[in-house]
Formats: sequence, structure tokens, C-alpha cells
Amino acid sequence: MVSLHHSLIALRIFFITDDIISRYYIRSNPEFKLKATLLFGSKRKGSIMSCFKGYLLLVVSVYLSTILFSSVAFSQDMQKQILHASWTGEIDVVSGLLSDGAEVDAKDNAGKTPLMYASFNGYTKIANLLMEKGADVNVKTVKGQTALMAAAFGGNPRIVENLLDAGADINARDALGGTALMDASFKGNADIVKILLSRGADIKARDTLGGTPLMDASYEGHEEVVKLLLARGADVNAKNSKMQTALMDASDQGHIEVVRLLIASGADLNVKNYNGETALMDAEKRGFKEIVDLLKKAGAAN
Repeated sequence: MVSLHHSLIALRIFFITDDIISRYYIRSNPEFKLKATLLFGSKRKGSIMSCFKGYLLLVVSVYLSTILFSSVAFSQDMQKQILHASWTGEIDVVSGLLSDGAEVDAKDNAGKTPLMYASFNGYTKIANLLMEKGADVNVKTVKGQTALMAAAFGGNPRIVENLLDAGADINARDALGGTALMDASFKGNADIVKILLSRGADIKARDTLGGTPLMDASYEGHEEVVKLLLARGADVNAKNSKMQTALMDASDQGHIEVVRLLIASGADLNVKNYNGETALMDAEKRGFKEIVDLLKKAGAAN
């Protein structure tokens, strides 16, 4: 089943002072050691003015290099801080960092942005602030996930609506072909499913394995979401790449109320998957007697 794969990251916040940077820079750049040797270690005699000019050149070179290195390091540090603050919900920190020049679309190694972290964790004020500051609502992670998917998976309807109002692509696909509607269906976030359907989410969308939102909801046993999807015309007999249907998923997982809903909506009781198995066989194999009885009563063949 398609889902967003979220992992907790440890963002180490550290501060590097100018003097540490300058020492590091000199230690790690041999040309500065060479320049120092040429200016101060040479046996060749020179005038006091020449020595002074040489010393001044070294000081200026180190200072300018320190400023450049410090700016890069500080910028990178701010990006880490804004990601961390967005993950932990520290709006004052986020606001301050943005004022200090932190990138609103800073990314971690997985390509996740502050907006994605705030959207997933339900920090509406932070998400709104980031959007006000120009955050890209459609930027994707390395796995193709968006802030809308994060909000849908995390169960945050207000953020979902705000992202859509800001222009988020409701039918964007991740690397596995998943959509925000699939994520919300898989997690059983009925309020978000309602919002997405009302705003034009593709109920017929399929992931790379042929899975649909209805299959996701059926597999997880989310009755309310199944009802919503069926009421909006979801194909009850759609098959994935393994010829598996929503009824097979619900039967295999023991979700009897979902099985009832699917049967009532015209699910094919005797369709077989690529292994030649039916929903009834799945239920029998798993020992779900009530579902077995329900399927047989509805007309499933042995």
C-alpha cells in the first residue's frame, strides 16, 4: 500500500564562532600557511613597511575568508534550525530565523522542507507563516512527496485547505504514484478525504502497483472513508497489479463492516487474484469465520 514514509531526524543545532572558523580555515587551507611562511618566515630581509604590508595582507585575507566561510556556515546552520523549529512547533524561532534570512524552502537530506514538517505535525500557524513568506507549496522531496501529502497523512484538515487555497497540486504524485487522497484514505482521515473530494481529487487515481484510494481504505478497515469513496463513485471492482480487489483486501484483513459495505455496493464475490484466490479463500485461510459466513450468504462460491 502507498503511504508517506516519515522518519524522525535528529537536527543538531550548533553555533560556530568567528575565531573557531578562522582557526579551522587556516588549519585546513595550506596556502595560508604558505603565505605566512613567505611573509614572516623568510630569511630574506625587507623593510619595516614591507613587513607591515605583508602582515596587513595576511590579516585582510584571513578576515575576508573568515567572513565568507562564516556566512556559509551560518547560513547552513540557520537552515538546520528552521527545519528543527518547524518540526517541533516553535513559531517564534521560525519567525526569527526567517527575519534573519533563513531560506523558507530549506531542505534536509531527504528533501523535506519546513512547510512539510509543519504540515505533517499540524502546526497551522507555522505553515501559514511559511506560506506568507513565499514557501513553495508544490516542492517535492526526493521521494516525490509534497506538503499536501504530509498534511493529508498527518490528519490536519485546516492545513490541507490552506495549502489548496495557496495553489497546492491536489493530484500530485509521489515516486510510487501515490496521491494526497490515497494518503488520507490509508490513514482513515475522513475529514480530509471529504475536503479533497470536494476540491477535485482524482478518485480513480492509481499508484504504480495499481492501487486505489478505496483499496487503501479497505485494507486498513476505515469504514467512514470507504463509505465516502463509494458514494463518490469509486470503482468497487478495480484490480491492482496482482489482480487484488478492495473486497479481497478487507476480507484478508478481517474488516467485516467494510466487507459488508463493499458487498452492498456490488463487489464481485468470485473474482480471482493472480494466485487464483478469491475473497472467500482469503477469509478462510485467515480464519475469519464471520466474514466467510457473510461472503457465502451473499453468494460467494466455494
